Amino acid sequence: MLLICISPLIVIIPAAHWLIISKRPVLSTLPMALIMGLLGFFYVPSIYTDLTRYFSQLNWIRNFNSFSEYFSHLGSSDKMLLGQDAMFYSVSRQPINGVLPFLVVIIVAWIGLYLIKDLAVKRQFTWQFTSFLLIAFVMLMPWGTVITNIRYITGVAIFMLAAYSDLYRGEKGLKVWLLYLLACTMHLTVVALLAARFLLVLLKRVDTAQEKRYRNIAILVIIIVLAIFSQTSSFMALVHKGIFYLQGGADGSDVQKWFAQADASTGRKLGKLIERVFILSQCLFMAPAIKATYTREKQHENQMLMFSGLMLLATLFLTFTPGTTWVRFALVADFCMVFVIIGEEDYLDNRLLVMVNQTAWMGMLLWSVVWQVYQYVGSEVMTRSDYFNIFYPIRWFLQ
Repeated sequence: MLLICISPLIVIIPAAHWLIISKRPVLSTLPMALIMGLLGFFYVPSIYTDLTRYFSQLNWIRNFNSFSEYFSHLGSSDKMLLGQDAMFYSVSRQPINGVLPFLVVIIVAWIGLYLIKDLAVKRQFTWQFTSFLLIAFVMLMPWGTVITNIRYITGVAIFMLAAYSDLYRGEKGLKVWLLYLLACTMHLTVVALLAARFLLVLLKRVDTAQEKRYRNIAILVIIIVLAIFSQTSSFMALVHKGIFYLQGGADGSDVQKWFAQADASTGRKLGKLIERVFILSQCLFMAPAIKATYTREKQHENQMLMFSGLMLLATLFLTFTPGTTWVRFALVADFCMVFVIIGEEDYLDNRLLVMVNQTAWMGMLLWSVVWQVYQYVGSEVMTRSDYFNIFYPIRWFLQ
């Protein structure tokens, strides 16, 4: 930690080496996540980003002496997002607003890297394949968006940790459901991801009478919960918000103006088009993996692939809608890509299709370099000194 504070350049190679070869997924991923967190700590957002609004919110929260006092000033809808409230209050106890994006990048990076390392250890992947998975995640995840998004991406990261434990590892205990709950209290939209997870109940393979009975009971419980939840104001707010964004915002709204600006941007239009083509290719190439794993012996693997497929299809659909709504599901898809890659590696055996898929991935990773710079630089007002601080934090501490 001390060496990272001096300069991440000192430890980045040892951290990467430990990340690749270590058999301890929890610990080996922390140094790299901390290094990546510096991208958020020294980020200076432009006035038009959500992060600027969150910084103003942190300054407002600092006026309260206790969490209960702060909580009492929130509206009923904000009080439901307890995880978000607790995170913002905790960060507000620090005098530096940059702690918020620093923390969020660490959470997202650590969870993404942990999922890969845990899979690599359990499946005994080669260090070369593990390295490719790690590089693919780091390159695909748009860190500029992560830094400015804050609430939703934090909920997505926590949700993916829960989904991995639930669907792939088969854990159904209290810890998993608490993670799901925490994710939903970070951002209301995460509830839509939870609904997609429950949709898998309808798609899961069942062979025995007992399994069919359990599925029917699960479906009945889901229907009852949905019937109750649909009568709440939170459900109606979620539905109205979804329709609002799918329609491109109301006439004259800030959302409509932003969507019009995004759709007029050559860079964003190109990014959406490339995402659309790439996601379509991955939906096709992962189909053999979904089919091959549709067995009792591989049901956990199949469930994770099915969920990933749903996220890719949702992203693909949203690339045909106005604005940047597609980015929300693309963030989930970026987490899911590790399972897509593994499925393609295991079950895509047609040599021609393998070559086409490898070409698609090569093109996407090359484009992701441009997209990373575009996303990071496009929303900041950083000086050369701010960039130097990322590589030499000791300069900032000594100022």
